Amino acid sequence: MAKTKEPENWYDRIGVDRPEHIPFMTEEELEKKFRNIRESTIHGNWKQQGNYLFCTKCPNQHGDFISPSYLLKGTDDKGLPILEKI
Repeated sequence: MAKTKEPENWYDRIGVDRPEHIPFMTEEELEKKFRNIRESTIHGNWKQQGNYLFCTKCPNQHGDFISPSYLLKGTDDKGLPILEKI
């Protein structure tokens, strides 16, 4: 007798609905977070450790947590971080 193949997806195997996906942060929220920082300091050397983005050029290191779905790609002409959604 042939075995029936079990679904690979856990939710299908258990028979429950998938949870609603709620994004960590929208593009607008991300822009708003950095607007305040941008206006008060001169930046230039951004680094990312996990989901923490921080500036190492300023005398006092500052930064903020960003969504894990973004990756730091470099800095622009104004010294602001360039983030790419992955």
